[in-house]
Amino acid sequence: MPTGEEKALNSLQISAVDSGRFMRNQGKYPVIFLSLKNVVGNSMEEMLNALRVEINNLYKQHSYLIEYLATDGKWGGTDLKRFELLYKDGAKLATELDLECSVEFLSKLLHKYHKQEVYALIDDYDRPVSSHLAKNIGQTNLETKKLVKEIAEFTSAAFCLRVGKRNKHVKKLIMTGVFDTTKKFSSGECNNYVLEDVMTTRCLEIWLRRLSLCNLYFIASLKLHIQLCRRVTLDMSGKKP
Repeated sequence: MPTGEEKALNSLQISAVDSGRFMRNQGKYPVIFLSLKNVVGNSMEEMLNALRVEINNLYKQHSYLIEYLATDGKWGGTDLKRFELLYKDGAKLATELDLECSVEFLSKLLHKYHKQEVYALIDDYDRPVSSHLAKNIGQTNLETKKLVKEIAEFTSAAFCLRVGKRNKHVKKLIMTGVFDTTKKFSSGECNNYVLEDVMTTRCLEIWLRRLSLCNLYFIASLKLHIQLCRRVTLDMSGKKP
């Protein structure tokens, strides 16, 4: 019997695409969704404090894993303590390294628990860097450059490297909001990706179809769709999506 979510999707056009190919995968894989929209700050510590809040909220979505870690003999007490560090007290005691490894660790737990590889969705990936650059437009001082580089290297290591590039538990990593800072400061962590910008053929085809239906919708939604189209897909199998 279809679930409530399946019934809702069945009424949409996406349910009929490719003879229901997307619906066959609905609910099949565990998903990690993390938005970096609010991960901003004027210093590395402020950015990390904002990330603690988001990681803490992410771990709370998977609170059922506490019982799993506590009762399954395959896991040691260290893993439970590691989970609780990011789950309790707003993750205030989590170090920079704990935060860097947090999504990677969660993907491992979800893979083991659900016995399916994980899809990881990182939204507004460049927000920690772009927000700082926006506040310092026109400034080229060494301090600003150093901070931008430090933040970009952290996000690159935490997501491109640990979640995408060398993570056997993740089937696919999809990131939105990836700009030039990714290539510039990633130190090679984000070099295995497929870029889908607003000017790529696939995104343009989508907009041409929508434009033929409603010009007003096209104008109102263009800004949003630019963000949706400007995404990076890291395919662990090495195949293009």
